[in-house]
Amino acid sequence: MGRIGKHYYGLHKIDEKMNLRVAKADDLLNTQHCNLLCLPENYQMKYYFYHALSWPQLSYVAEDDK
Repeated sequence: MGRIGKHYYGLHKIDEKMNLRVAKADDLLNTQHCNLLCLPENYQMKYYFYHALSWPQLSYVAEDDK
């Protein structure tokens, strides 16, 4: 579990507007969608799956409360 200032992160709320959590398989589809919409260089899904399966402890998602 990591720490930002006085607040711990992982599955814990770090402020009133954002949560950090470990990424799930469903998140990879959204990552691919954002990549296709926003970035000029596009990666295939296997790129995201490779990283998520190889280093799951390094894949986090930031969520807002909305």
